[in-house]
Amino acid sequence: MSEPKEDPPSHPRPSGHRPFSPLRLGLTTAIVAGTLSLMVVGLLFPMVRRGQALDRRLICGSNLKGVATASRIYANDVGLAVTASIESLVEQGYMSSERTICPYSGLSTSNYVMAPVSRTGPVDNRTIVAFEPKSNHGGGGNVVYADGHAAFATGDEYDRLVAEATARVQR
Repeated sequence: MSEPKEDPPSHPRPSGHRPFSPLRLGLTTAIVAGTLSLMVVGLLFPMVRRGQALDRRLICGSNLKGVATASRIYANDVGLAVTASIESLVEQGYMSSERTICPYSGLSTSNYVMAPVSRTGPVDNRTIVAFEPKSNHGGGGNVVYADGHAAFATGDEYDRLVAEATARVQR
């Protein structure tokens, strides 16, 4: 009589296949974890770069806002009819020269531009008193208004605002 055959395993192993050892399992886990962490870093990196650009614009905007405020104070103190120039502010000690420079422009002297505003003429919250060149932040720049607030403008809006401010200065 023949012996009964054993049931074949439900999932036959290919020949030469060995089960995962703890070492192989650890290495596989490390490779997968490393790949996932690189993917997460790749996703987060652009967000960090955007945050750094925003930080740079805010620091520069704060400097420019300080320049505009010091200019108004200086003009009031000495009785000028218009706001003061950046050079006057530094010479008279109303501002340090470091605060008159965009820290990310790569320059050692100020490239901020004052748009003199009459202290007695019509001024509203749309009147620009100071701005910076687009080159400081690649396609846009901070502008400071007569009421003291600063804003970052880009493209055509920036060009329009600066054209209005410079036309007022040339009149």
